[in-house]
Amino acid sequence: MRRSLNEKLISFLGAATLICLAVLLQVSFPVLPSVFGARAFLIIPFVVCGAMYKGEFYGTAFGIFAGAVWDSVSPLPDGILALTLGVVGFTVALLSKKYMRRVLRTSALFTVLGSLAVVSLMVAYYAFGCGFESISPMLGSYYIPCVFYTLVVNVPVYYIYRFFFASRAKDGRILNS
Repeated sequence: MRRSLNEKLISFLGAATLICLAVLLQVSFPVLPSVFGARAFLIIPFVVCGAMYKGEFYGTAFGIFAGAVWDSVSPLPDGILALTLGVVGFTVALLSKKYMRRVLRTSALFTVLGSLAVVSLMVAYYAFGCGFESISPMLGSYYIPCVFYTLVVNVPVYYIYRFFFASRAKDGRILNS
């Protein structure tokens, strides 16, 4: 059954609102407490889950938009996070549509891979700017805990997206594939 244009628009605006909320919460004030000095990357699970449930075009658009807003407050060069999250969104949407099911394990895998991609960019940027000896303590005490903390945050984000945007059968059951 085809969905009407109004249903698609409402669904798109709902997913875009969730990503805007994640960007706002990550860059403006800390909502989640820091664990061992590390903060979660809230934007990555929202982009990953949005891409899983909305498709390639929307996943890429959400990734570029969220990355561009994150770029505006990040010390990294402009466009790096937008490009990275756009590629992550497209890859997640393509792989979850063609080869993988839309389950929590898939979301967790792509959240970790997306977090590692962003952490790798940050480590490379700071390593070339500050030297390799100053980045190794930050890698173990800040960046790696950020990846694990982001993985923990992924669980409620996945269930929020699953509740609002998953395909449903006529009897109300959620279809995973």
